[in-house]
Amino acid sequence: HVKIAARNLRMTNGTIVSTDNVSPFKPDGITVTVSDKLTMIGPAFIVTSAFDPTSGAPVGDISLTAKDIVVTDASLISSETFSSGPGGQLKIVADTLQLLSGGQIKSGSTFAPPFGRLPQGITPTGPGGDITIQTLGPTGSILINGTDSGIFTNTEGTGAGGSIKLSAKTLTIQNGATISASTTGIDSRATGGSIIVNATDQVTLSNGGSITASSVVNPEKPNTGIANAGNIAINAGQQLEMHDGSSITTITHSPQANGGNIDIRAIDRIQ
Repeated sequence: HVKIAARNLRMTNGTIVSTDNVSPFKPDGITVTVSDKLTMIGPAFIVTSAFDPTSGAPVGDISLTAKDIVVTDASLISSETFSSGPGGQLKIVADTLQLLSGGQIKSGSTFAPPFGRLPQGITPTGPGGDITIQTLGPTGSILINGTDSGIFTNTEGTGAGGSIKLSAKTLTIQNGATISASTTGIDSRATGGSIIVNATDQVTLSNGGSITASSVVNPEKPNTGIANAGNIAINAGQQLEMHDGSSITTITHSPQANGGNIDIRAIDRIQ
């Protein structure tokens, strides 16, 4: 178990990793508790994973607690599964969370990215993990800004995708950023995860910001996108505003799959 406790933690081109679980038992994962600010730049990585296709090894959980969390410059927080074990549970508690300039949070079921010692060509069969983010305090904000910035529980193999649950005072997604629980799965069991947003004040999407729980065909891979998409539920608090090409979608590209439901609620206004 990796445990870090500090007033501030600044990661620049650094890595905190708990991987290579080849046993059938779940590892303890990573816990970071910071009383002030957690900053990831450079890029930097906080990662748990498991990629033994025979053991069904689960991925360790990640728990991050801080006053302010900034993830930028293509930095990554990930508890994805690349094999037969389930993805880890990823939990974040903070006053403010910012994902900027390609900063990402992931807990899907996907093919291993081509870097380091990760084995290639293994079709993931385990279900993705869930992502839970709760912002507290007077600010209570989540900001996701910029192309490639986002929160992802996508699935690509035969395992179901994980779900995303966000609680905040305000949620802002802008400039091409996204929240995605999509599936390009090759099996009907590879259903997409759902996205649940609970805001007490406002949800804003602008300049191509998106929320998607779609089922998508990958033209480069056969038999993809045949599983049903997940649902989207947004309680926007006082109001939901969308501008300049932003979208909330549960579309499906295959006649074999169904799109999910979209439920949007606001006290004052949906614009």
